Amino acid sequence: MEIPRGTFSAKIGPNGRLKLPAEVHRYLVRVSDEGAKFFVTTTDMRSIRIYTTEAWRRNQELFSSYREDPQAARTLEFVANVMGRDSEMDDQGRVVVHAELRRRLGLEDQDVRLQCHKGRISIYSEKLIEELLSQAEQNLPAAEAKMDQAGML
Repeated sequence: MEIPRGTFSAKIGPNGRLKLPAEVHRYLVRVSDEGAKFFVTTTDMRSIRIYTTEAWRRNQELFSSYREDPQAARTLEFVANVMGRDSEMDDQGRVVVHAELRRRLGLEDQDVRLQCHKGRISIYSEKLIEELLSQAEQNLPAAEAKMDQAGML
């Protein structure tokens, strides 16, 4: 299954409803074995992640079996569980981002950008997108040279 490429604009409304762009909505419906059920959380206290229930179960298995740095796994799992909630997509392709998460990340009634990953959607504020883009631009010449050398078309 093709993952939608690029970023997509959306808005988290004042009531916490995030209206998913049509392409993102179709992707989530196709990859979710449990239909319209998702886990909405953060893992970095900067961005929101919408996980399919299957993807979140895989993460939970990883947390419990990760031996390289078990404290890192416990920390991430703790934050994700404290800040996360189960959510369902309604018939209009909206997912609720609960109030505590919206407030904590400053994303109440805000424009956001969505990016699809395997089994999850990452949601970034416009401010965070600009910050991450600025950081990436500093490393871009070296990164491009390395990837060209590795065979990037």
